[in-house]
Amino acid sequence: MKTWLDILPASGVVGILGKRRHGKTALAYHIAEERHRENGTPAVVLGPPLALSSKFPSWFTIVTELGEFLRYPSHTAIIDEGSLQLHARQALARQHTEFDQALSLCGQLDQLFIFCTHHSRKLDPLVVEEYEVLAFKLPGQMHTRMERREIRQWSEKARAALLDISEEERKQWSFVLYDDLDQEALLPNPLPSFWCYEISKAVSTALT
Repeated sequence: MKTWLDILPASGVVGILGKRRHGKTALAYHIAEERHRENGTPAVVLGPPLALSSKFPSWFTIVTELGEFLRYPSHTAIIDEGSLQLHARQALARQHTEFDQALSLCGQLDQLFIFCTHHSRKLDPLVVEEYEVLAFKLPGQMHTRMERREIRQWSEKARAALLDISEEERKQWSFVLYDDLDQEALLPNPLPSFWCYEISKAVSTALT
């Protein structure tokens, strides 16, 4: 069986889509932890409040602005609930176009960007166009039907594959398209070792 480290590029853009509370953030942190365990790769995340820094391991940094990612080359860069920062309805905003320019440098900066969002319609299309790996937690039926046309076929395939897994184990698996979306796999994703209730609610804490 393939592993996350087998399929992930050293740098590039990963999208994680799926239902609310089905483990998108946990998967992003699991990937970060696997990369750190294997290669010592540190991680940086946008979404949680700075007050939760002590809940993360020492190799994790929390940032509060999109522009800060340029200061962290050779990192796993996570944007949790990406549509809050890069919503499709604000696609022409200056910070979006500036971030798109920065995202195009992720190869030169050796950054692997991971975007977590419910479905791609909410996310700036400039980001969606950059997906090189696409991971699905169970998509909702309505999300599957209303997905962006470019992604709908994969969303439907992911939903069918994940529904074949028992309900008790379903959250522990992801349907993944990799190798520039030409290959597919079902991969397990255990919770990261530092996972806790506060981290699971981190983005909502930042907004309140």
